[in-house]
Amino acid sequence: MDTQIQLIQYHKASGEMKLSDFCYSIPFLKRIVTKWPDPEEHMKIFQYLYFTTADSISNPYMNYSIYEREFKVLKDLECDFDIEDPLIVYAKERLTEMYELPSSKAYKVISELFNKIASNLIGVSPMGLDAAKIKSIQETAGKFKENKKLFDETRRDMVIEEGENKRAARNRGNISDAYDD
Repeated sequence: MDTQIQLIQYHKASGEMKLSDFCYSIPFLKRIVTKWPDPEEHMKIFQYLYFTTADSISNPYMNYSIYEREFKVLKDLECDFDIEDPLIVYAKERLTEMYELPSSKAYKVISELFNKIASNLIGVSPMGLDAAKIKSIQETAGKFKENKKLFDETRRDMVIEEGENKRAARNRGNISDAYDD
């Protein structure tokens, strides 16, 4: 089953991006097109939605933590729309559900764990730590190789699942130039 719906299709030959049929056939997405009829505006909204919700190896923002990702996307796309608009908030919630694969859920948890560990260790002097914190860091570091292996295996599972989903999508419509497949 294909859990990655396409929002935008990129046509390599012409260099154009166009909305997929899903944006017109799924009511909550169509409401965005209706409210923001200017193609440049709704295209930017759909890019924002994809980059902030899809845990896909084709998403260049995937490796950022969930919290950093939104800020990076807003800055890079130079978004000037209101991300708190109820239509955008609802679409983001629904797409998050629709894009989730079992392996992407696991990847997200492991990735956030590594980000939290890194954030806690950056700029910390061992002299300022108490014995309990030092022991905790030693245990975490000792398990790092095992956790990293799990992280890499989960990422491989995501690649396999996405490959299976792409084959299923092509069998249904031979879509090979999808922007967000």
